[in-house]
Amino acid sequence: GYHVGYDIKVAEFDSNTVMGCADVKGKVIYIASQTFDEGRREIAMTIMEENEHIKSQQEDETRAFQTHIFSQWLKTMEEANGLFL
Repeated sequence: GYHVGYDIKVAEFDSNTVMGCADVKGKVIYIASQTFDEGRREIAMTIMEENEHIKSQQEDETRAFQTHIFSQWLKTMEEANGLFL
C-alpha cells in the first residue's frame, strides 16, 4: 500500500481550482472540501501529491518535484516488474 505519515485536514481555499496543499514545514496535508465531491480517485491523487511534497521537500509546479514524482513512479514500476534501469 501507500503510506501517508502526516496529518490530513479539510480546508477551504480562495480558489476552487485548488484541491489541496502541503504545509511542508508543519508536515500537514490540507484537502479542499470540494475535493470530496470529485470522488475517491481525486481524493487519493491529491493526498498522494501533497504527501510527496512533504516527503521530497519540493515546491509545487517545479522541475525538482516533477523529477521526484517520476522517479518514485519509475522505482515502483521497476520493483513490480523486476526490471531495473
